[in-house]
Amino acid sequence: MTHHQFLAALVLPITLAACASTPAQVDPKTPILTVGAWSNPTTWSNGAIPADKAVVNIPAGKRIVLDRNVSLKNLTVSGVLEFADADVQLNADWIMIENGGELRIGSELKPHTKKATITLTATDQFEDIMGMGTKCICVMMGGRLELHGEQRVSWTKLGSSASKNANAITLSEDIDWRKGERIVIASSALDSAQAEERGIASVQGRTLTLDAPLQHAHYGVIQSLDAGRVNLDERAEVGLLSRNIVVEGDVGSTATKFGGHIMVMGSNSSVIETSSAYRSSARVSGVELRRMGQFNRLGRYPFHWHFNGSSQGDYLKNSVIHDSIQRGVVVHNTSDVLIEDNVIWKSPGHAFVIEAGGELNNTLTRNLAVNPQSVTFTQTATNGILSTQHDERAAGYWITGKNNIFRGNSAAGGQFGGFWFDKPKADANYALVFENNTVHSHGSSDGAGLWLQSGWDSNTIDYNRMKFKGLTAYKNSRGFWADEVTATLDSSVLADNRVAMTGNANITSSVVIGRSANLDSTYRGFAYSDRWGGVGIDLYNNRSDVTDVTFINFPAPDANPINSSACRNESVRVRTKGLRFVNAEMSYCKGDTLFEDVDGSLSGTGKPSTVVSDPLMYTSNEPCTSPSPSGAVVCNGKMDQLYVFVQRDLRLASRVTMTRAIDGLTQDMDYFPGFAIALPGGEHTLDKGLDVLPSLNLYIAPASSIGSSASLSSRIVVNLPAPDAKFRVYRGAIDGCYTCGFNATLASYRNELLTSAADQTALLTADGDAYFYDSSAKRLYLILKRDKPVFLERTN
Repeated sequence: MTHHQFLAALVLPITLAACASTPAQVDPKTPILTVGAWSNPTTWSNGAIPADKAVVNIPAGKRIVLDRNVSLKNLTVSGVLEFADADVQLNADWIMIENGGELRIGSELKPHTKKATITLTATDQFEDIMGMGTKCICVMMGGRLELHGEQRVSWTKLGSSASKNANAITLSEDIDWRKGERIVIASSALDSAQAEERGIASVQGRTLTLDAPLQHAHYGVIQSLDAGRVNLDERAEVGLLSRNIVVEGDVGSTATKFGGHIMVMGSNSSVIETSSAYRSSARVSGVELRRMGQFNRLGRYPFHWHFNGSSQGDYLKNSVIHDSIQRGVVVHNTSDVLIEDNVIWKSPGHAFVIEAGGELNNTLTRNLAVNPQSVTFTQTATNGILSTQHDERAAGYWITGKNNIFRGNSAAGGQFGGFWFDKPKADANYALVFENNTVHSHGSSDGAGLWLQSGWDSNTIDYNRMKFKGLTAYKNSRGFWADEVTATLDSSVLADNRVAMTGNANITSSVVIGRSANLDSTYRGFAYSDRWGGVGIDLYNNRSDVTDVTFINFPAPDANPINSSACRNESVRVRTKGLRFVNAEMSYCKGDTLFEDVDGSLSGTGKPSTVVSDPLMYTSNEPCTSPSPSGAVVCNGKMDQLYVFVQRDLRLASRVTMTRAIDGLTQDMDYFPGFAIALPGGEHTLDKGLDVLPSLNLYIAPASSIGSSASLSSRIVVNLPAPDAKFRVYRGAIDGCYTCGFNATLASYRNELLTSAADQTALLTADGDAYFYDSSAKRLYLILKRDKPVFLERTN
């Protein structure tokens, strides 16, 4: 396919804007004669160096060395443009690198040591070059981008704490930073806005004198806890914002929100490239990107691999993105790239993006995202995809792709979340790796450090097939949030979080610290000091395993190592083993939290036990200890409970109270569907029924069971008011459906019309579904069987 045939055949995707112009043609005044230096007139066929604002095309087979500052209209490279090892400035509206062409500054073996700057200057926001927009370094159809600047210490951490108003900081390692360069110092507090940018006034060893005093304190000490067994690293990160190669939008970019962008793709912007001839390449290291990205425009990011397929050998390393106009680094339907040792500071929207699910085996290692900014994208062009990617909850790392590797990265503050796995699509062969990453300073009440999400989507990956290992999470609203998914956190340290871990999560071989010596507890003027760090593991209504975990500094009564999320009937079941408590004490709220204490390390008994948080969870004929000051009851290793669901019109009966016969304990069901804990085989009384309700649905389901026979969960007896015999009792049509039958107009949900037993004795011995009406007591007695709904309705 020729170049012109490609232009005619190219079908642009709905995710990119349609072409508004054709590629610029070669300026006949500046044709290339032979290989040579840009500044040599004999390089050009007319014997003249290209004029200011010229249109230049470097054709295949030609190599030009840029040895002087130039300002062009645009530049197309099908041959090679190489920067001389000198201070060089190149200005152009856009640069197209295509058909095997190459733009080169330095090399891997010999990085560029001088100052090189590429400034993108286009102002026509509707211009579209080959479907890649404008104001870009556009790399396509086998083009190659080789930018290699000085290799610097990209980021490090403080070596000691820096106080407010300090004019110097000390770093934890030797650095090669210089006077006049810019740095960012991350927040080590709850509030990500405490991150600060400063200039370096002088360098003395590891100490930097700053061009202005600090407005906030920054923590810089590794804490030793539990007699030296635990090292807690909450030292603020410090990133270098300066590099000797600069790619930038012009100075007007910020005001117009129309900056430059780098885009690397194959031959078709809507099909993942499979041809090695058309697959493009970007190897970029030691580069500073500033005023890059185009606000609210899909596909226009500072650095972007787009539908480039397997891009083995491509990388972005040791580089920095700051003063961005939209996002940071985006990998879209591209695989096998390396993103390493980069700094992104204050990006509007997500900083690092694995965008669509078709990204495989990309490696992100030792990157630093500092304080991405939440923004709203509407993106009315094309199909509005950008507006669905949740930059209004900007994350340091927003991930929808699977089979990618995240090692040693840091999400150092943000307005929402650090690492957000936003429903990655299921893949039977996925191998997502997450190891030794750090997340902190996400203090917003709806934020999370590491957030795993499925959205109840069965097509989401099974997070529990992998381990999230080596996480350090501190100063977050939620450190680790398994949101409606099951996942395991291993070998991690969680500290100074409002809630260290929540959701349906397991945790192994880890340390959970309530409060440390890093005492900050204010988020944007709101003080959390009374409860911050008060909850270690806050659990939902599914089983969780807590194994070989040490809890440190959860002093009673305002802190709790393990907590039930709602402190009500949610069947929170926790299996514990190998727990240690250092200056930490459990306190239990009312509810149905049940702990299977495998080795007695939770109860302190030293033997297998069941620990329950509410008297409703045990009976007087079970061998249980008396309630302790913390509210816990320790029983033998057996426990069995059921849920009772009572669905009804809440306007007629907003609260139903259930009383159990064995000891008279009561529970209120005052929400929909309204459920309470029942004891298998027991009798339970409802205070409201057909006296106030024209219809209701009753259903029991398993709640928790430890060491008990499943047969015990087969049935219970429930009685409720019925003023007269004017009612019908139906067997529900669908087993296991606790909502089926509630709507009285849906007769299809009701199956068999039941008849009354002769008396209560006959009822209790009945094998099938049955009921008995006691006309003298005006009570209706029902046998409820597990997962067998029963529907009642008045007939008058």
